[in-house]
Amino acid sequence: MLDTDALASRLRGHLYRPHDDGYGRVRKWFIGRFTERLPVAVAHCADARDVATAVEAAVEAGVPFAMRAGAHSFAEYSMSEGLVIDVGDLTSVETGPDTVTVGAGVRVGPLAEHLAPRGRVVPVGWCPMVGVAGASMGGGFGPLGRYFGLACDHLVGADVVLADGRRVRAAPDGDADLLWALRGAGAGNFGAVTSLTFRTRPTPHAYSVAAWWDPDDAATVIDGWQRWSPSTPRHVNMELVLRCWPDLDDPPTLASFGFIVDTDEAGAREHLDALADTIGIPPQRLQCLRVDAAELPVHHTYAGEMVEHLPPGNRPLDAEPGIRFVKSEFFEDSVSRDALAELAEWLLRDRVAGQQRELEFVAWGGAIGDPAPDATAFPHRTARFLLEHSVQAYGSDTLKKESHEWVTRSKDITAPFGNGHVYPNYPDPDLSDWETAYYGPNLPRLRHLKAAYDPDGVFHFDQSIRPAHG
Repeated sequence: MLDTDALASRLRGHLYRPHDDGYGRVRKWFIGRFTERLPVAVAHCADARDVATAVEAAVEAGVPFAMRAGAHSFAEYSMSEGLVIDVGDLTSVETGPDTVTVGAGVRVGPLAEHLAPRGRVVPVGWCPMVGVAGASMGGGFGPLGRYFGLACDHLVGADVVLADGRRVRAAPDGDADLLWALRGAGAGNFGAVTSLTFRTRPTPHAYSVAAWWDPDDAATVIDGWQRWSPSTPRHVNMELVLRCWPDLDDPPTLASFGFIVDTDEAGAREHLDALADTIGIPPQRLQCLRVDAAELPVHHTYAGEMVEHLPPGNRPLDAEPGIRFVKSEFFEDSVSRDALAELAEWLLRDRVAGQQRELEFVAWGGAIGDPAPDATAFPHRTARFLLEHSVQAYGSDTLKKESHEWVTRSKDITAPFGNGHVYPNYPDPDLSDWETAYYGPNLPRLRHLKAAYDPDGVFHFDQSIRPAHG
C-alpha cells in the first residue's frame, strides 16, 4: 500500500488525495473508457527529483502508476487506480539559437507564443492545449508537418528518469538508442521524461486557408481531396473534416483547412482553386488569412477562431464524465468512391442529441516521408494520408454504448483500404495486434530496448511495449 503521508512529505510539489481540492485537476470531462479509473493520489511534481521520488515510492509500494503531462491520452493511459505522476507543472522554457528545451508540462500553444518573438517554431500539434511531450513522442503532426516534418523528427534530447531511479540524458552522444525510441514510441514506455530539447525552425510566411462545402457532397469532396492534397508540394498542408455537432440545430460541417507557407496570397488562392477544380464543386465559402508566428499552431481555421489554452480537467465530483472514442488508420492508396459514400452517409444519418461525430483526413507525404521508416521509432512514412474516426458524447450509458458502436462501424467501412497501421497518438484499446499497428517493423528493436531500460516493465499500461526475453 502506498504511504501517501510519507510521499507527500518528500515532495517539493504537492500530493493530492481524493478529499483534497486540487484532486479535481485529474478528473476529465470526457474519457476514452466506459468506466472511469481514479487514483489514490496524484503527485504534482515540481522538478525531476520529485518525479524520481514518486516513481520510487510507487515501485517500493508495488502499486501501479501512470505518467501524466497534457492529459490527452484518448485511451486514458495517463490515468491509474494507483498513483498518477503529473509533470504538468514542469513548464520551464529555455531557448538557444536553434534549439529549445522545455519542461515535460509545456503545451503547444504557450511554446508557440514563446518562440514567436524569436522568429522560431517547432512543428508540433494543431491544438494549443495538447502537451508537447506526449504529442512529440508519438509522432506529432501539425500545420507545418508536410513542410518541416513531424515533432519527433525535431527531438534531439530528453532528460529521463528510469525504472531504477537513475536520471539520464538521452541524446545523440549518450543513450542514443533511448533517444531513438523516444522519437515515436516514448510516451510512458521507457521512463519518465522530465524535459525535452527540440531543434527549432525559422518561422515561414504563412496563410491560414479554408474552404467549406455542402456536407451532402461529402463523398465527392473527400474523393477529390484524397487525390489532391497528399500529392501537393510540401508547403501546402490542408486537412479535411466532416463533422456533425451535438446540438441537432447546428448543421454538419464539411471543410478543408490548413496552412500554405512561403507564398503570397495569390499563390495561396491558386492552391485553393486547384483543390476546388479537382473536386469539381465550387466551395460555398473561402478563407485566406495572413497569420503570424504565434498563430501557426493555435489557429483552427475550420472553426475560424482562436482556441483558448484550456486544460481538460477540473470536472466536479458530482458530474459524470462523457466519452470520447477515437480510431485511426493510414492509407497508402485511395478509398473507393462507394466506400466514401457509405462513410459519409454513416456519419450524417440518424444524428443523436449530445453526440458529436467526426472524420478527420490528414495529408501525409512531404517532409513527413523524408526519414526512413527505421530512422526513428515512428515507422509511418509512406502513407498518403491518415484518417481519424472520433465520437464524443455526453449522456446515458445507452448513448455511450451506441457511440462506441458508431465509431467501430465507421472504421470498419474504410479498413479494407488501409495499410493496417495506426497513429500511436490515437491509441485504440480495441486493437488486437496493437504493437504491430503502432510500431510496424520497428517493434523488435523497441522490445529489446524495453528489456534494456525497463526489463521488469515498471513503466506499464494496457498497451505498453513488452520487453523482449531471451
